[in-house]
Amino acid sequence: MSKQLNESVCVICCAQLAQDEDDVSVVSRGKNTLIDFSSKYGDSELLNYLLSDPEIIKVHNECRKNYTSKRRLEQLIKRPHSDNETEVVQSKSLRSCSNLFDWKRQCFFCCKLCVEDDKHPDCFHHSVVRTLEIRDSILEMCAKRLALSELDVLAIDVQSRLMM
Repeated sequence: MSKQLNESVCVICCAQLAQDEDDVSVVSRGKNTLIDFSSKYGDSELLNYLLSDPEIIKVHNECRKNYTSKRRLEQLIKRPHSDNETEVVQSKSLRSCSNLFDWKRQCFFCCKLCVEDDKHPDCFHHSVVRTLEIRDSILEMCAKRLALSELDVLAIDVQSRLMM
């Protein structure tokens, strides 16, 4: 999709700028910084536009801060690239956002209750784990699964329960 870059849009987000917007900067001194970052991001359209030496370059202040952030660029470089740019990256959840886990009554793999008696035919058999070696080997397996796929929800959940 081709961007329509001109003085009436933010050159970073391509949003139409209103006349009375006060969150807009006219870039003059920071033009070289924008050229440098557009080159690093591989944004050839913005780079070509900036190199064509337009008279007026307008950007939202927030867009400029985010676009020229060294930390954000480093995060983008570290993230694995995919052909599908619209891929949603799932963020990891905090323990405080999850339900309370009962170590004595729940399975740490599936979180289902482990029932002691055999009166319930639908309950599953369980065994009590009391060694650190099993914890370490399960954490190692979680790490292997996460190396293959960062979006392995089961591995993330089990790992977070064991790391509590």
